Amino acid sequence: MRRTWRALRSFIKDIPRGIRSVITWFPIIWCDGNWDYYYTFVVLRKKLRDTQTMLEYDSFVGADKLLKDVKICVALLDRLIEDDYCCRGFDQKAWDAEYLFRIMGKHILGWWY
Repeated sequence: MRRTWRALRSFIKDIPRGIRSVITWFPIIWCDGNWDYYYTFVVLRKKLRDTQTMLEYDSFVGADKLLKDVKICVALLDRLIEDDYCCRGFDQKAWDAEYLFRIMGKHILGWWY
């Protein structure tokens, strides 16, 4: 009975956070499409921006390094989403994508804790 009561209290406490999440993510989910990498980048950028905000106000050993890497990834995602590589060349687009996923592959398990 205690376990059920604790679970119910926890659920009730999480309702405001859940409502904020739905409101925050609704515009992104509404425009989501499954036919292009663009929408994957938009979702990933939103998540990394939220992580960036959290890291800017968090203080722990190594937070500065993580914040720098997250900012780099957000900047690369901005460029990939903008998709304005006509002047930079296709090689630059491939390099941006490769660099983005190299950083993420190295650090992604440490960004969300």
